[in-house]
Amino acid sequence: MERQLAESLLLEAAPLADADGVVETPEKAWGILWEPDSSILVEWDAELPRFVLTADVCPLPVEDRPRFLEMLLAYNYLWNVHGGVRAALDDSRGMVSLMLDVPTEGLSAQLLAAVLSNMRAAVAAWRGVLQSSAGSTPGGAAGVEEMPGISAFGGSGFIRA
Repeated sequence: MERQLAESLLLEAAPLADADGVVETPEKAWGILWEPDSSILVEWDAELPRFVLTADVCPLPVEDRPRFLEMLLAYNYLWNVHGGVRAALDDSRGMVSLMLDVPTEGLSAQLLAAVLSNMRAAVAAWRGVLQSSAGSTPGGAAGVEEMPGISAFGGSGFIRA
């Protein structure tokens, strides 16, 4: 798939995901925007061809940092439950992010819209877990298997329709 077709697919999918807008970045990526505070950066990888989605969750809470990092690693391990979403840490900003590779072969606008919506839901779930668990007792956070970001997908897979 060429970049122009990928862009057309993304522009068709964004409204289906109830996005408020799409902006092109100076780096030739796209930002999918939901007001007031949700966005997903979509980069195009022409070599594979795929979209690479990245979304900021929130700053990693300083309190009990090892526990949160352990939760994020455990989440990464459950790729077969959430369809390959990766939790990452931009250490220069202290920001937790979620990332997902979306191959474009056979990808429809409807499926891409579902992926964008599910990614947005996973970001919101992780934001809630990290923000509500900050400062709680060490055992106070839910286990990764019980997290809303896991159960929201019902085990059917993140990308699969």
